[in-house]
Amino acid sequence: MDDLLRSLVCAEGASFNSYRTRKITPCSPETRVDILNTIQEWVTHNSGHLGRIFWLNGLAGIGKSSISMTIASWAESQGYLGASFFFARDLCDVLTEDKSIGSKELSLQFEGLIRRPLSACNRHRPILIVLDALDECSPERDVEEALRIIMQLDAKGEEMDNLRIFIASRPEAHIRSLLEPSAEEGHHTRVVLHDISSAVVRNDIARYLETEFSRITHEFKLREGWVSEEDFASLLDDSGNFFEYAATTARFIGDTRIRDPRKQLQKVLRIKTGHGKSTRIYANLDRLYLGVLMASVSENSDDEDLEELRNVIGTLVLLRNPLPLDQLAVFLSMEVDRVRSVLYHLHSVIIVSPEDSIPPRFFHPSFYDFITDNQRCDDERFLIRPKVHENTMCSRCLKLIYYGLRDVKVRYGGLRGRISFASREEALLSNRDGKISQGANCDVSTSIAKELWRNYGNAVVYACEHLPSHLVPSHLTVTDTLANEINHFLDDWVTFRNWYFITALGIDVAAVQILMVRLYVFQRVDSKIIFYFR
Repeated sequence: MDDLLRSLVCAEGASFNSYRTRKITPCSPETRVDILNTIQEWVTHNSGHLGRIFWLNGLAGIGKSSISMTIASWAESQGYLGASFFFARDLCDVLTEDKSIGSKELSLQFEGLIRRPLSACNRHRPILIVLDALDECSPERDVEEALRIIMQLDAKGEEMDNLRIFIASRPEAHIRSLLEPSAEEGHHTRVVLHDISSAVVRNDIARYLETEFSRITHEFKLREGWVSEEDFASLLDDSGNFFEYAATTARFIGDTRIRDPRKQLQKVLRIKTGHGKSTRIYANLDRLYLGVLMASVSENSDDEDLEELRNVIGTLVLLRNPLPLDQLAVFLSMEVDRVRSVLYHLHSVIIVSPEDSIPPRFFHPSFYDFITDNQRCDDERFLIRPKVHENTMCSRCLKLIYYGLRDVKVRYGGLRGRISFASREEALLSNRDGKISQGANCDVSTSIAKELWRNYGNAVVYACEHLPSHLVPSHLTVTDTLANEINHFLDDWVTFRNWYFITALGIDVAAVQILMVRLYVFQRVDSKIIFYFR
């Protein structure tokens, strides 16, 4: 049974109680009471008239993930959370019949891994599936397909009347287009979080801040009353309907690295007077984010310091897959301690684990939205321009490919490839005379990523795999420097050939083909490469 379950590809860190999600805090006591009661009532006392789908939508930073976390935790404690008990014998029967089910079309996965197993479960108890931040999934067409499959539940009659699917997302167009018409027809329940009464939300945020300030008072052994009523009311006004503003404020004030809550509080209170022109919906959150960034640099910071800050944040923004801190440092050509130093004063917006093996990540996606939008981040010192920074990402990928593949020899024959690790000089010699010395070979198609990782780390594997995605012309303004680096890459026959075969056989053939087309577009391809690869 265990072997069958392990045969499925696992989205590590996706469960509500994983290490990755532990920074998402559940709702504070006595907050979000009405909406939580509504969702719990839908789960437990729904005879079908409320629909099998509950869609909670709302703007970024308004508290959707905290509600999802609270509901998932409650459902697990009650035995309702599907992921905690329905992957049992019925699922193993499916895997025994078809071990490749995890790589098939979404409709077949849904049928084999969800509908059939759940149909065989005890129907007297609700089964809840929680999907949080659906808007962050990509590509959009896959999200739309998944939603269409889920919405077919309404056509299943009583066959799955105990199944509940809770979806939380921003009101993005591709999600609205499918769920809004269905909600209007009464097929499922919808709650728009930012439409909830401002008075109710203000009361919830006030309770949240009271809880956080009480914790800070105890943790730093402060006297009661260090936050005046006037200052508290000011913070409450600035939070508006956005829990993320209050949460970021609490993290900033209670930063255990600074250890000066009073001083941090005054910094927050001064932020709103510095940039008060905008009346946009995210204006207060933007001012807070900008204030955090400004507080992260000293008065003596020069252009080089700011460039280093932009490089680190810009790389976190544009990474296609997160890299552990130590490998992020390799990608950036920096020491780990230096990366930590750059991020030291940004822990209220960026999660940085004390363990080098854990990837840094943004606390909330609204920070990503803010720092890449020149209408919101109006300080050029901190603005990340993706089209410009993609040049840097491409250059770093190329440098790491040179570093990682310099000792790799490739012998290609038919549909199978073999690699061995030797000196650069030997590789050049063997390519010149057409002979490949024998070595500890491995199948490229099955273990090249592991072999590269063991020898050079995740950063090199990332560079080999994701160079094509960083070279998307529509996302990139190619500089002369990058064009020269690409030209040099193409001229270095050994490195380019090694990268091509290793990537094509071990990672993603389509990605390699896409890169080849993009390189042709730049008109930097040497005739010998066209000859070998056309």
